[in-house]
Amino acid sequence: IELMISLTIGLFMLAGLTTLFVNQSRARADLDRANRLVENGRYAMEVLSEDVRLAGFYGELDPSSLALPAAMPDPCSTAALDIVSALRLHVQGYDNITTVSMPGCVESGDIQPGTDVLIVRRSETNLSPAPAAATTAPYLQVSLCQYDAAGYRLDTTGFTLRQKDCTSTGAGSLTQVRRFLVHVYFVSPCNVYASSQTTCTSAADGGS
Repeated sequence: IELMISLTIGLFMLAGLTTLFVNQSRARADLDRANRLVENGRYAMEVLSEDVRLAGFYGELDPSSLALPAAMPDPCSTAALDIVSALRLHVQGYDNITTVSMPGCVESGDIQPGTDVLIVRRSETNLSPAPAAATTAPYLQVSLCQYDAAGYRLDTTGFTLRQKDCTSTGAGSLTQVRRFLVHVYFVSPCNVYASSQTTCTSAADGGS
């Protein structure tokens, strides 16, 4: 009888310790998730803040002299004319996004319905020599020569604008270029964004 009583007391103590361990593990997991959420939010705000501060930076080009687009530009368009027409609108937003109004380059399964989308347009801060051949990404070149027919060029080829001395020969006579950037920010239910997927790839991806 004494052995049975001792075993019963031991089992109660073991059950209590097990419950305490499980509760502590759950509390630790919840704390880790909260810490990751705060850290991810802080990182997202840092990235957004830096990019928004540079919105509308086009080097020597003053965007205030450009015309506003006649209609809301498509941030997903890679056509040079569409990119040029949207230069003045360096910050663009979509409020309470739906599958009808979302940008075409964002899959419906990659964005959280009812959230917002932010588009930032700018050029890189670093300069590079004008490419001699066509490029896959658009570049912005600004003329420093008063005799050039155009004040700037935003395209993937045809960079012929000149330096202040207006020398017409040699690669060194051309102004340097900046790679043009269009960043689309949105809230996704997936941890990893993939433009080809229509839903999150696994249950573990949800909730990010």
